[in-house]
Amino acid sequence: MTNGVPSLLKVDLTETACLMLGLQPVRIRAVERAAEASTTSKAKAASAPQRFRLVEGWLTQEGNKLALLVLRDYVAPTSGDEAKAEYQWLNETVKTLFGHALADYAKVYYNRDMVFMGDEKFECVDGLLKRRMMERASA
Repeated sequence: MTNGVPSLLKVDLTETACLMLGLQPVRIRAVERAAEASTTSKAKAASAPQRFRLVEGWLTQEGNKLALLVLRDYVAPTSGDEAKAEYQWLNETVKTLFGHALADYAKVYYNRDMVFMGDEKFECVDGLLKRRMMERASA
């Protein structure tokens, strides 16, 4: 509110998620997965690339462990092959951009549903961020 009048406030989702997770960003990259790389009919029909925001940083409240935050447009996979393709694309992209495989991170946070096929320590941020926002609101 400004002078008692409601006003719009732009919220940076990446910055907010990092603050709520205790993640101090080191590198942030915006990348797109081409629609042609997708095997789902939904993704192909949309023919729009799937956007990803990748944040590598330190979990300051957990002894400065290296973590990754994956925020993405969500396209529901229609098969196990599609989920596997997304995982392989993400793992290779992270290796190229940051020099680490997904399994190298102390934690990989992600939004919506995602399938992991290795030894990654992963956690969905959807419920976690909601819980942390409510904790702060009631404090």
